[in-house]
Amino acid sequence: MARAQRANGVQQNLPEMEDSKRRIPAIHNAAEKYVTARDERMALTEKEVETKKHLREVMRKYDLTHYQYEDLEVTIEVAEEKIKVKKAKLTGEDE
Repeated sequence: MARAQRANGVQQNLPEMEDSKRRIPAIHNAAEKYVTARDERMALTEKEVETKKHLREVMRKYDLTHYQYEDLEVTIEVAEEKIKVKKAKLTGEDE
């Protein structure tokens, strides 16, 4: 099968090509952006898991299942080993 090429070396779609084999730039670019965002989120998730584990270890070191000071509240649910962290807005904080 003959290949059709532009002057810049990019292969053009041939009329007999199936639609599923054609590159659609809008879809391709959107998919690339999604993959980048997903990979960044996954990296942040890994970091969150590591910092949560560290927080759990520090809470155990101090033999605490609940900690509250100013706008932070940390609770370890002992039965499920889940950690919940809340940050309350202090009165007078700007949004």
